[in-house]
Amino acid sequence: MKNFKFIFLAIYFLYHLALVILVLTIDNSFQFVMNNMVPGALLGMLLFLINLGMVITLVSRYKKRLGKLEKEILEVKSRVYDREKKEEEIDRDLEAFGRTMSAEEKKKKQLGSGDSTAGEEKA
Repeated sequence: MKNFKFIFLAIYFLYHLALVILVLTIDNSFQFVMNNMVPGALLGMLLFLINLGMVITLVSRYKKRLGKLEKEILEVKSRVYDREKKEEEIDRDLEAFGRTMSAEEKKKKQLGSGDSTAGEEKA
């Protein structure tokens, strides 16, 4: 498609260049202008329609590509959201585990300090 587009744009440019040269070099010959006006106009319209078709196909391709990329972005966002929720759940579980461990350690220390004082009193 890129080669076709490049060749087409070169032809389009040459067409307009030929029109400019024709207009600048014409010697006001009305008959020459009238004989070449209709085919030139038809060729210009054909080139314009080809260019319009290329633009429409490119726009539709880009819209499809954009839709695919937006869908992919939404999928990535949902994965990130799911991972964040899992991380938050793990963090809550760790905090709860830490609180239970610290509570058990406090109990052990209290029991341990209570046993050591009881042991000292016996001695």
